[in-house]
Amino acid sequence: MKVAGFSRTLIAVAGIAVALSSCGNSNKVVTPIVKKAIITIGVPFLPTNFNPNTPDGDNFVTQQVMDQVWPQIFINGGDDQPHLDTAVVTQAELISINPQVVTYQINPDAKWADGVPIRADDFVYNWHAHIGVGLDASLNPYVAVDQPGWSDINSIVGSNDDTLVTVTFGHPFADWESLFSNLVPAHVGQQLGWNQGFEKPSSSVEVSGGPYKISSEVPNSSLVLVPNPNFSGPKPYTSKLIFKVIQSSNQMVQALESGKVNFIMGQSYPSVIAGLSNDTYIKKQVNASNTSLTLAFNPLASNLTSPIERRAIASIIDRQQLANDTTGFEIPSIGTLDNHFAVPGLPGYRGDAGIFGSPSIDQSQRLITQAGFNISLYGVVSDGSGTPLEFNLIYDSTDQFQVQTAQLLQAQWRDAGIQINLSALNGPQAEVQAINSGSFQIALYSERSSDFESRTSATLTEGLSKAALGLGGNWPTPSGILIDPSLGLDPTAASLAVLASSTLDTLKGRDYYQQSDLDLWNDAITIPLFQEPELFAWSANIANVMPNRSIFGPLWNANSWVELPLSSLNSPTTTPGG
Repeated sequence: MKVAGFSRTLIAVAGIAVALSSCGNSNKVVTPIVKKAIITIGVPFLPTNFNPNTPDGDNFVTQQVMDQVWPQIFINGGDDQPHLDTAVVTQAELISINPQVVTYQINPDAKWADGVPIRADDFVYNWHAHIGVGLDASLNPYVAVDQPGWSDINSIVGSNDDTLVTVTFGHPFADWESLFSNLVPAHVGQQLGWNQGFEKPSSSVEVSGGPYKISSEVPNSSLVLVPNPNFSGPKPYTSKLIFKVIQSSNQMVQALESGKVNFIMGQSYPSVIAGLSNDTYIKKQVNASNTSLTLAFNPLASNLTSPIERRAIASIIDRQQLANDTTGFEIPSIGTLDNHFAVPGLPGYRGDAGIFGSPSIDQSQRLITQAGFNISLYGVVSDGSGTPLEFNLIYDSTDQFQVQTAQLLQAQWRDAGIQINLSALNGPQAEVQAINSGSFQIALYSERSSDFESRTSATLTEGLSKAALGLGGNWPTPSGILIDPSLGLDPTAASLAVLASSTLDTLKGRDYYQQSDLDLWNDAITIPLFQEPELFAWSANIANVMPNRSIFGPLWNANSWVELPLSSLNSPTTTPGG
């Protein structure tokens, strides 16, 4: 199976003719002069480790920066599908199924910014680092983010002057296109180290293989990228990409309005939207994101140990009402999230929430009775000993949607006769710690679906040993909480997910994921609720911005962004920020 490719610049902008209306002539066609733009992007922090393959670098901000620096063999574009970046690899082909063999033809012109060619040894080095072969340059074991697929590889061999890379799998892996993103230069990693060698921001450390390279950094303030002259693909239309630290969403809005930054993104809620004016100089877009709210029940907590008990408690929730009363203000058409592995819009999404798809009072009362709980004449639910049901729910107080949803859940359960006490935790790190330690009864947390189901489903078998930290209300959380299958989860769900990730027949694999998803609904340890809305806003004279929900985010095609003269826009009575 051959994979169609494209170069990073997807939009031809060399001769741009932009049809713009004006007060004098609504049919006037303006051909603006393309400027070498300096584009500033608001971010909540700067990377502390520029290798996204390590736990310290595994966050959305670092990924956005390194999208532009490290080679990305496959990029998920605006269509949520992986596409080959032909600036690095001109062809990727699945040439055998048993055993699974994939070949990558490296672009002969592809080279790192220091002139060293990109070749097969870069693929081998990244594979060995991911699976822990040998030691890091620091003589310590490699530390890499757990990702499925790497350990399924048996061998990587280079030929044809090491421009042809042959990858042979010992165990089939369906999402092979997810591998070799953020390709780290072997010759630098072997000298400085994979684990901590890329902590210093410098063009001589993070030697670029992408369209941009690191130019300078002001710690905790800004990071500057400039075009990489050795990049074999189309050259960027911007002279600088500046990542500027702005910690709060409201401050980001103010910075965009005043012209201090050109692009912002993050959680979208009414107070943030209200801060954005509707003038000609600002464009904004609100989308249902890959980040969703999920409810988790601790199966070791009293009255939550059996699936029947958890189903009874969860059946009370009106998930559609939660969506309407929170994200519905931003996206009126928002619905419930009815799948554990994907969100609506992704290719693998199939919605089937079982008994939780259409909750009813009769169904809830039937399940409550089935679980051995009692309902008094006054509507109070109690356990077998007559003690009223009472639970503690933890949530992240820095996440606007978690705050709102926690209060709504408390009201829904109260109306059904169950007491819920809310416990606010200050930040996602505190929430992750509480969930991973098992010191909770019910938890509300944000989870970001991966572009590949195998990465999302891998959490079923990895347990609670690791969890990626969220970023609160600024920028999307990179991933969710890891649920330990030993805590009461039906092992069938995990085994089906493993079977799905190793099935090269896409349709059959999705059937396995669907079966696994139904088992997860039946176990009722985690209950997906709804997607969070995501705000993208940018200066209207920056063209070719195409927001993307994948891990590659909105900057996936940043090297094709161009700046148009302000005179091309309708002239309002005031200037930006003025």
